[in-house]
Amino acid sequence: MCEQSPFIATPFLLAQQGPVCIHHKLLFQTLGTAVFDLARAPGARAFMNEFGPAFENYIAEVLEDLAAPVIRETELKERLQGEGNVVDFALPADGALVLLDAKGIEGHYEELYHNLPAVLAERMKLSLLRAVDQAVNSASRLPEDLRRNETYFVCVTFKQLLVTDGVALRELVAGTVDGAGHARWDSVRLPLGHMVFVSIFELEQLVSLAVARGVPLGQILREITTANGVRGQRKALVEQHVMTQQVNLRAPRTLQRAAERMCAEA
Repeated sequence: MCEQSPFIATPFLLAQQGPVCIHHKLLFQTLGTAVFDLARAPGARAFMNEFGPAFENYIAEVLEDLAAPVIRETELKERLQGEGNVVDFALPADGALVLLDAKGIEGHYEELYHNLPAVLAERMKLSLLRAVDQAVNSASRLPEDLRRNETYFVCVTFKQLLVTDGVALRELVAGTVDGAGHARWDSVRLPLGHMVFVSIFELEQLVSLAVARGVPLGQILREITTANGVRGQRKALVEQHVMTQQVNLRAPRTLQRAAERMCAEA
C-alpha cells in the first residue's frame, strides 16, 4: 500500500524564525480534513455514529448532479432477490449498473502503513473487505430489471486509502484466508477490475466529469477500469485518471449552494 507522508499530519517544521510550512500542497491536504480530524479526536466511535449517516446523505446529494435514477438502500433491499447484504446505492443505466457503498472510514494506521497481509486482512474485515462482500452479494441477487452486461462497484471513503481496485485489494491480503481462494474474488457479475475504491473528493471528481462530458457514470468507470487493465496505463489513484481528461470540473451543486448560503450570512 502506498505510504502516506507523516508531514500531512504536521505540515510545519519549527525553525529559529518560527514554524515553516514544508510545502503548500501538504498544508492544503491537512486543511482538507482538519475539521473531520478535530471532531473525531475526542471520541472516534461516538463521532462516527453521527458522521456515517451524514456522509451517506452527502453522497446522495452529490449523485443528484447526474440527473439519473439513483436507488437507495431501503428500496434496493426490497428489490433484491432473497436475503443478504446490500450496498447503499444502485445507479442503473442503459449500458451498465453502478453499485456504490459509503464507508465513513479514514483508514486505521496499519491499513495505511503496514505491509503484512495478515495484519491488513484483519484490519480491513470491517471496512474494505466487508464493502466488497456487500457488493458481491448485492450483485448476485439483482432482479432482471436491474441486471446489465456490466456491473461496477464504487466504495467511497472519506479519506484516500490508496487502494486502487479489487485487484490491488486482493494482492494486499494475499496468502491469508481472505486472499485469492476466497469466494468474493470469483464473482461472475462483479469482476475484480470493476471494483474501485475512491475518496469522497474523487467521487466528486467522477460525478463532475460525467456531467461535464454528458455521459453516464458507468461509462467513466468503464474507461478507468479498462485503462487499469493495460500495462503502462494503470494508475494508483482514480484522481490521476480524471486529471488526464483535462476537463474543467465544477464543485457539486450542494457545495455551491452551501457556499452561497455562507456568503449571504457573512
